Amino acid sequence: MGGIEILALTVILILGAVGVVRGPSKELGVTMALVVVLAIFAQFDALVDFAQLPARVNATLANLSLDSDDPVQQRMVVLFLYSAVLIITAFLAYQGQDTLAFKWQPPPGASRVLLGGLVGALNGYLIFGTFWYYLNQLNYPIQRYAWFRAEFTEAAQTMINLLPQSLASGMIMAALALALLWWRILK
Repeated sequence: MGGIEILALTVILILGAVGVVRGPSKELGVTMALVVVLAIFAQFDALVDFAQLPARVNATLANLSLDSDDPVQQRMVVLFLYSAVLIITAFLAYQGQDTLAFKWQPPPGASRVLLGGLVGALNGYLIFGTFWYYLNQLNYPIQRYAWFRAEFTEAAQTMINLLPQSLASGMIMAALALALLWWRILK
C-alpha cells in the first residue's frame, strides 16, 4: 500500500472516530453539507469545460495581476479553490454545534456507536475522496513538490474508480442532498 491510500484510510478512520464521539445525528448534518457541496461542484463542472478551467481562472486572476504563465501553477490554483470550499464547508458543518444535527434518536448502545462511526467514516470518504478526485482531474499538480509523486500502487489505481464523483453523478448527489434535507426538516 502506498502513501495516498494510507492517507485516505487515515482520514476516514479519524473521522470515523470523530463520528463515534459526536454521534450519528450530528454526523448526518455534516454529511448533508458535504453532499450539497458535491452536488454544487458537479453542477459547476457541468457548466464549464473542466479542461479549460485553469486557464479561465488564470485569466480572471490576471485582472488582479495574480496570473501565472505556469500551467502547473494554474492547476494548483483550481485545486486550492475546490479544496478551500470543501474544507471551509466541512469545518463550518463540524463547528456548527446542533445547527444541522438531525432531530433523530439513534438506537442506544453499540448500534449508536457503530452508526456514528460509519457516518463519520462516510464523511471522511467524502472529504478525502473529493480532494483526491480533483487531484486526479487536475493531473496531480502537487507533483512539483518533492514530497509527492503520482506513482500509485494497483490498490490506489482501483481506489480512484471508487471516489465519490466516480461513483455518483451530480444528479445523484443532488437527489441525496434533497433527501437528507427533507429528512432533517421532517424529524
